[in-house]
Amino acid sequence: MLRYIYSVLIAFFFIISNSCFALESEWSDNNEAKVRIISPNSHNNNEALITLGLEYKLLEGWKTYWKSPGDGGFPQELEINQSKNVNDVKILWPIPKEFEILGFISIGYENEVIFPIKVFINDIKKETFLSLKLNYLFCREVCIPGNADLQLTIPPGKGETTKHFYSIEKSLSLVPEKNSTLSNIENFSVTAHKNNDSVILKVLASNKERFSTTKFFIDTNLGLPIVKPKIIYSSDKKKIEASFLFNEKNFPKDHFDINVILKDNNSSFEFSEKVNIKQSSKKDNDFKFISIIYILIISLIGGLILNVMPCVLPVLSLKILSMLKNSNENNSVRNSFLFTSSGIISSFTILAIILIILKEIGLSVGWGIQFQQPIFLIFISIILFLFSLNMFGFYEFRIPAFINSKITKRINKESKYLDFFNGFFATLLATPCSAPFVGTAITVAFTQSAILMLSIFIFMGIGMASPYILISFFPQLINVLPKPGKWMIHIKYFLGLLLFGTFIWIIMILLNHFDFKADFSIQDKNNDWENISDVNIEKLVESGNNVFVDITADWCATCQFNKINVLNSKEIKNFFEENKVIKVRGDWTKSNKLIENFLISNNKYGIPFNIIYSPDHQDGIIFSEILNKKEILNSLKTE
Repeated sequence: MLRYIYSVLIAFFFIISNSCFALESEWSDNNEAKVRIISPNSHNNNEALITLGLEYKLLEGWKTYWKSPGDGGFPQELEINQSKNVNDVKILWPIPKEFEILGFISIGYENEVIFPIKVFINDIKKETFLSLKLNYLFCREVCIPGNADLQLTIPPGKGETTKHFYSIEKSLSLVPEKNSTLSNIENFSVTAHKNNDSVILKVLASNKERFSTTKFFIDTNLGLPIVKPKIIYSSDKKKIEASFLFNEKNFPKDHFDINVILKDNNSSFEFSEKVNIKQSSKKDNDFKFISIIYILIISLIGGLILNVMPCVLPVLSLKILSMLKNSNENNSVRNSFLFTSSGIISSFTILAIILIILKEIGLSVGWGIQFQQPIFLIFISIILFLFSLNMFGFYEFRIPAFINSKITKRINKESKYLDFFNGFFATLLATPCSAPFVGTAITVAFTQSAILMLSIFIFMGIGMASPYILISFFPQLINVLPKPGKWMIHIKYFLGLLLFGTFIWIIMILLNHFDFKADFSIQDKNNDWENISDVNIEKLVESGNNVFVDITADWCATCQFNKINVLNSKEIKNFFEENKVIKVRGDWTKSNKLIENFLISNNKYGIPFNIIYSPDHQDGIIFSEILNKKEILNSLKTE
């Protein structure tokens, strides 16, 4: 009896030990991101091609990279020089994720990931010694290069499955299909067209079923940056068009090889193609010409409207008084307004040149970024203070010689320098509340060639200067205004108050740069907004949440208007609560790389910017610069 029990126990332990058998290498000694080789079988099973796995275990928060890592990082590299009976090794890449590390948008993996590797054996009857020298990068707040020397010996002949079999099979299921017959994809194509200094990459695909939550990953040897595509679905959602806008500098040749991965729900497909960059056709060029004319007209009109903006009016009010005082002196009026006009146009031109230079050297650019600089704010506040003193009658106050000695000598009606400076200064103050009127033109400007960008800015300048240009050619138009009198003194004091109010506003913005809590921006009393740096919007949406994002700044006047008129209204608050909308806010008062990347990914270069995401609209619905309640209330409605 004891012998029988003993035999049963031996058999039981044999079965258990066999089922738990593992053919694996030792772990590497990188604690944050360790790696090893694992095998699904105990032997090579007499096959010349076997599949193993590179198993990574990363501590929480650490990431490693895909084969095309994006804006930062590099993918893992393998060397097999010390291997025996091995002809070649090929890495297979499971579907990655996008994430933000150190202010850069990258593509890769987190937690645990297994990369299937195809090992090509020379002689199936011989033992295989696989020696991998592995170089990789793993990042969190810092990036650390990792290296590992991994060895695994695979015996020849038939064998048993190991405990790693199902893990490797699962990782293989996450590798995109390359055979369209095995997926739902029926047609797939990639084209590229050159347009000015840009290359538009267009991906077309059709599906047997409806597209739902579509993601694209692009792999080339060009090191392309991550660009958020503009996605258009057909009415039945079985066809999709995705357009990617890249800088021409990313394409050294007029042809390239590309791998495009399309992920939709739980399926994925990889398509490879040789792409030739085509020049825009005559039809495209004609359309482009019409579009440019349209944008320039928009720029002109937007610039004209800037004259009545609260950010600009206090400064240009100086011109109103000058105009009234000199209503009978046509030559003086003409010269005064010509110099004001030249100051406005010059400021737009200089601003465009500065932004073009910053863009060309690879720095972040955007509309209103000068208000993120304390030195600029100090300069602006000094000038506003001096202007307000001037309006209150403190003419005995002398501007320091190092600013402009000539201004102090000619601070009267003949001061051409002051007229020029009034126009120049008004432009610098225009950005905080100009987005609703020049937002379209600005977006186009930042995504086009330097020449077109300069042209758009100049047309905005001409638009803003147009009333003064008109009066300079027809000075008799001043005669329609009221005659000078004592009433002007009261107007002068009122305008002085406006200037002083603007001065206080700039000072409060400036204090925030020195960590003084001088927050005058309009806030929600409940303070139930999440910080954009503390959330993962993509994961929230993938989990079935609705997410509303508000990018704002203390210096953005339109942003404050949106908060008062719309976001803090009871109706919108109830809408957010009823639909369980997670509210996310990004503060761009100071320069912030994460926010800059978020804006650029949505093809925006200025604020305010508002967008809502939902499971039905994972690419988001972008709202107009001046919010209205109706467009938000209708944003989550489905057909």
